[in-house]
Amino acid sequence: MTPPEQRTGAISAARTLGAAWALAAQALQAADLDYGHGCASAEDEAAWLVLHAAGLPASEAGDFATYAHQSLTAQQALQIETVTAQRIATRQPLAYLLGEAWLVGLRFVVDPRVIVPRSFIAELLDEGALDPWLTEPPHRVLDMCTGSGCLAILAALVWNDAQVDAVDLSADALAVAEINREAYALQHRLRLIASDLWASLAAAPSQAYDLVLCNPPYVPAASMRALPEEYRHEPEMA
Repeated sequence: MTPPEQRTGAISAARTLGAAWALAAQALQAADLDYGHGCASAEDEAAWLVLHAAGLPASEAGDFATYAHQSLTAQQALQIETVTAQRIATRQPLAYLLGEAWLVGLRFVVDPRVIVPRSFIAELLDEGALDPWLTEPPHRVLDMCTGSGCLAILAALVWNDAQVDAVDLSADALAVAEINREAYALQHRLRLIASDLWASLAAAPSQAYDLVLCNPPYVPAASMRALPEEYRHEPEMA
């Protein structure tokens, strides 16, 4: 098997975003990695990585061609090469290597303390798909098993008068959620609660909340062992 440094060594010589993208995508594709943590292909991951190194948001990936001729510094190209090699060698999700994940165009801090967010619930919130089931905008929202806090934050941004409670059993996850809550300045409307489901809540969710969101752990241990290595870098509790 070709060592990662031989597959990625030319990237540091790239001097445009487009050239670095082509080389990174080629190296990722050759490594037979798995994609399912925010990207669907080697090309998508390479675009995210190159944009990140250039200081551009991953939300611009759909317009990557616009930036293809933008110049890269030697330091930026080396960063792309280094992270590409790490992705191949460790098979960690790119989100962990970059310290960020993107949902519906919004950035969230992530690290191995939380699962990489990728819930379809984010699209439901962003597109207003829950509105037909709501008689009025919710005043109290619960996000159970909040992880990085992304769904709770999205709910608070969609319904800007709502009070949101974000619950998780993991203190590590809540620490990451706090970083994201502060990034969106939602300390006054988003409460983080350490609880085993509703054990520490003051009242049953049906009595206290207008809307309950939940994306709980649902993959059994036997199935986890059969998943690609990328998924086994995520916290077992999640």
